[in-house]
Amino acid sequence: MIGGYKVVVVTPAGRKRYLELLIPQVKGLKMYVDEYRLWVNTSNQEDIQYMEQQASQDPEFITLEYLKVPPDGINTICTFFKNCIDTQTIYVRFDDDIVLLDDPENFKKFIEFRIAHPEYFLVYGNILNNSIVSHLQQRFGKLNMKCGFAGYLCMDAIGWNNSDFALNLHEQVVTQPLSYYHFDNRWDLVDYERVSINCISWFGSEFAKFSGEVGVSEEHWVSCDKPSQIKKINCIFGGFVCVHYAFFPQREKLDASDILERYRKRIGLDLTINP
Repeated sequence: MIGGYKVVVVTPAGRKRYLELLIPQVKGLKMYVDEYRLWVNTSNQEDIQYMEQQASQDPEFITLEYLKVPPDGINTICTFFKNCIDTQTIYVRFDDDIVLLDDPENFKKFIEFRIAHPEYFLVYGNILNNSIVSHLQQRFGKLNMKCGFAGYLCMDAIGWNNSDFALNLHEQVVTQPLSYYHFDNRWDLVDYERVSINCISWFGSEFAKFSGEVGVSEEHWVSCDKPSQIKKINCIFGGFVCVHYAFFPQREKLDASDILERYRKRIGLDLTINP
């Protein structure tokens, strides 16, 4: 718990190839996280068996939540929010292809900021390989412009759609301490702009007001529609960094590179020791 709140991390899951990197890092946050909840949003049996294995090895920390309808990719993620409405809980979402997390103490600062600022509907992490954040990091001089300049748009042609841009970004990030990409305080999303929800946090008490009933287009709904409706903006917290692997237009080129393996080595994972 932090500040009297239970902390629950959730992940729409799951792709084993990414979860192998993410789950050990979330376990490294146990001093601040009370539960890690995997939203089983797949019919791939290998992926499901991997998640079940992880939960069986750490049942007091990892829990699985199953759909009550057939999985349909991004169209069924919205149904999981109905169980994220406990009024004394802060929820944090990491997408399953978050491949690198900041230090536990910076995660704590992220939660403390969330608690201290209930005026925001969502608080985002400082997500590297997220078009809006890429735009900010380039303006701050932390990412180069070798492969173009990311526009201030969620699905920008450079920051979201360009695989060369993504590979160049990862080649910079994988060699730098994540603290290099911190920025002071926050970035307010004053125009209810859409931002990819690779890492977000919310109050269960806020989502309880609408019983966790989130629209099918969950990203647009939580980043734009609901905040605009209730006049509570979102913000990006600069002091907690996480690295998002790929949007689907970027994935083929990244998969042909060694970036994922380089992140695995940076984390210190050896699957022959920690399968």
